[in-house]
Amino acid sequence: MVTKRPVLSKKVEFFKKDKKVFATVDKNSYFEVPEAALAVMGLVDGHRTVSQIARDLAGSRQKAKDVEGTISPAIEKMEKIGIIKLI
Repeated sequence: MVTKRPVLSKKVEFFKKDKKVFATVDKNSYFEVPEAALAVMGLVDGHRTVSQIARDLAGSRQKAKDVEGTISPAIEKMEKIGIIKLI
C-alpha cells in the first residue's frame, strides 16, 4: 500500500450531528467518523502516498513508521466502506 495514493470518493458526503461527524456514500448507511480519521482524511488528496500522510501526521513527535502502521488498516477499512479510493 506504500505507493498507493488515497483520494476521497466522489460519492462520500459528511455531516455533523450533536458534535459528531458522520459520512455516507449511499445515503442509506451512515458511519461515525472518529477525530483521528478526520485528521487522516484531511490529508487524503490523491497526491500523497500513505507513507507521506503518515510522515505529515507524525510531525516531530512520533515515528512515521509507527503512524503508518496505525493508519494503514484505517485507510483499508475506509476503502472497503467506499469513503476513499486508492489510486
